[in-house]
Amino acid sequence: RVFLVKSIATATVPERNSYQAMVNVGVDEVHKVCTAILLSRGYHETEVSLIVEILLYAEKMQNSQGIAKLLVKGAGSFESIPPLPTREAKIVFDSAIACKLNGNGSPGMTVMNWAVDIALEKARQVGIGCVGTFNTNTGTGAIGYYAERIASQGFLAFIFSGSSPNVAPHGSREKLFGTNPLGYGIPVANMEAAATPSGDDVCDKRDKEQSKYAPPI
Repeated sequence: RVFLVKSIATATVPERNSYQAMVNVGVDEVHKVCTAILLSRGYHETEVSLIVEILLYAEKMQNSQGIAKLLVKGAGSFESIPPLPTREAKIVFDSAIACKLNGNGSPGMTVMNWAVDIALEKARQVGIGCVGTFNTNTGTGAIGYYAERIASQGFLAFIFSGSSPNVAPHGSREKLFGTNPLGYGIPVANMEAAATPSGDDVCDKRDKEQSKYAPPI
């Protein structure tokens, strides 16, 4: 697959909306460029691998949380990261069904991914897992990535994410609410109301009818 992406290494802010700044780039090349950018900004190799995977997931889903996030500057962006020893995420609360993680300035994606690991483990043990995170350095990216991870393991997923004020309430001009996205994942399963889908029933009747006229073997 080929993505239509900006030349990240040279694009400027005014060029973001310019089609002249867009080129066809292969997936492997995009992966290399994103990796190089994050490594140059102080991210560890293990962090970079996951972050790039989630960024490219967002691109495939045509989600706004894709590689363009590498161009964003300011608080919560990928512009800079605290030194590795000081940003080790830690568990600050833990129980049979719930857990709370302090990101300590770690990338939101790595902390969120760890949260999914913990939630899955608790769900396997007691049937439900609820994990909250705070104090991360970046956004969590496309939350559908984590919902898909959970659903692929056979569990129902609900992912909630907060954000800075960006939405004005009805009748107001002041930004008070975040976009506060919600992601959910449902395991792939037979969701028929009956034990046997009607299509299978029809095929079964057809096969029985044809067998009446089939020659002996």
